[in-house]
Amino acid sequence: MLPLPWAKVEQITTPSKSREHDNPRAVSAKPLSPFVKGDFDGPVEQMNLHSIRLLYNFLAGNAANQRSELEKPHDLSRHSVFEYPLHRVLWIFMRKPKALREGSTIGIVAPASNVDREALLQGVLALEQAGYRVRYSDQVFSQEYYFAGTHDQRAGELTRLFADPGIEAIFCARGGYGCHHLLQRLNPEVLRGHPKIFLGYSDVTVLLQYLENQCEMVSFHGPMVAREFALGEPLYDRQNFLSCLTQRIGGHRIRSLGLETLRPGTARGRLTGGCLSLITATLGTEYEIQTEGKILFLEDISAKPYQIDRMLMHLKLARKLDKVRGVVFGEMLNCVQSADQGYRLQEIVLNTLSEYSFPILYGLPSGHTTTGSVTLPFGVEVTLNADAQYLELEEAAVE
Repeated sequence: MLPLPWAKVEQITTPSKSREHDNPRAVSAKPLSPFVKGDFDGPVEQMNLHSIRLLYNFLAGNAANQRSELEKPHDLSRHSVFEYPLHRVLWIFMRKPKALREGSTIGIVAPASNVDREALLQGVLALEQAGYRVRYSDQVFSQEYYFAGTHDQRAGELTRLFADPGIEAIFCARGGYGCHHLLQRLNPEVLRGHPKIFLGYSDVTVLLQYLENQCEMVSFHGPMVAREFALGEPLYDRQNFLSCLTQRIGGHRIRSLGLETLRPGTARGRLTGGCLSLITATLGTEYEIQTEGKILFLEDISAKPYQIDRMLMHLKLARKLDKVRGVVFGEMLNCVQSADQGYRLQEIVLNTLSEYSFPILYGLPSGHTTTGSVTLPFGVEVTLNADAQYLELEEAAVE
């Protein structure tokens, strides 16, 4: 396990110009910019050699080689470690939200399509019976065309819930369509300053990627209020949900019945992904998915095999698969051409991805599923073991 060397630090610091640069254990520091996260609980002056080496590798522009480089002895006195601008590597310092606990207040948001009132209220009741307080505004029941209110209303409500100190987690009511309209209406600085559990899937993939890449925040691909929580178990995996959102330690293994190993092997990297059609919809924009060094989770619903093929080719041609370390596919619910098509989607996947060597696991139910939907934290370090068929969280997703 390779822990990140920072946590609960309110500012990144950089030393003032002095001869103390030659001694990384005695740094005269000044504030640079806010950030949170990792496993080191103390000021920069107390960073150990392992921490300094990791920082050096990132600052020197060697992020892609961090694992191999950490095994090599560095003569740090020969390098002006802190001459490199820290903004180049801020992406690695993922902000983690506070853990969910009994009595936590959950805010409900409808960032996409309009919501069925009865289904939402059933989901709210289930959350309250589980010991949580739930808050939502009348805006969640609004309708503008096929949206849950105007674009400004939905973006404003999401921002309000992030900024509200009384809200400890934000759960999405449903997906549908509409999150793309929010991207240019959100202020990443506001969201970044208030890291909170944010949970959803389907169209919400767009916002999960926004939080991960624009806000450097851990987010959660998982059950939604007006569906999984409304219908209850076994539609979602409650134990997995609680492990991801309440446990402050790593080591949680995510398994499921029916998984298939399409290509054996193990890999480690930060977990990212979501609904495949939503991921491809942002390619070529400033909001596109970042896949280098990642474990990529992909799922979809009712897409025909040739459409899955086309979307995977889109990722391939956009060079988004070149430096992926492993891929996990979801249940791929109803992704068939016809009942008698004579081939399996797994064959199409393997054929399309034949030029790559990364491990591939197929059938992990998260997002669009028939049963047992699991919660996946995006932005945390995981190990994919396609041989033993599990994902293991190498760090906690919450603090």
